[in-house]
Amino acid sequence: MGALATPIFYALDELDRHMFEAVATIKALEFVTDLGFCHVEIERDSLVIICKLCSTGLDLSTVGVVLENVKGLCSRFLSCKFMHTFREGNMVAHGLAKLGLDLQEYFVWVEDYPPYVHTMLCDDVIQLVT
Repeated sequence: MGALATPIFYALDELDRHMFEAVATIKALEFVTDLGFCHVEIERDSLVIICKLCSTGLDLSTVGVVLENVKGLCSRFLSCKFMHTFREGNMVAHGLAKLGLDLQEYFVWVEDYPPYVHTMLCDDVIQLVT
């Protein structure tokens, strides 16, 4: 288990959100590569990004080109799955992304995490059982 929070150095508008998801997916895959994982499951709350990642067609849009890099990174793993989740069911990822708006440096947690992540994780579990 691991978590990564990185600084976000630009303002996000609606057009950038898909690109942000795509770049965050690259960062996540690079992170789990460094940790030595062989099987990965990436959850995203953007259904558009998940559909593009699961598509076998070539997407020549700006975000599509980045997602082609994501697909290439998947070849590093024995299995690599992409799944959609609603934001309400993945508050840890959402909270870490919001944290990135205020960060000046990278934070990495492996086999441990700060208390506020535990609170978000509990919120995720409550959402799953209600």
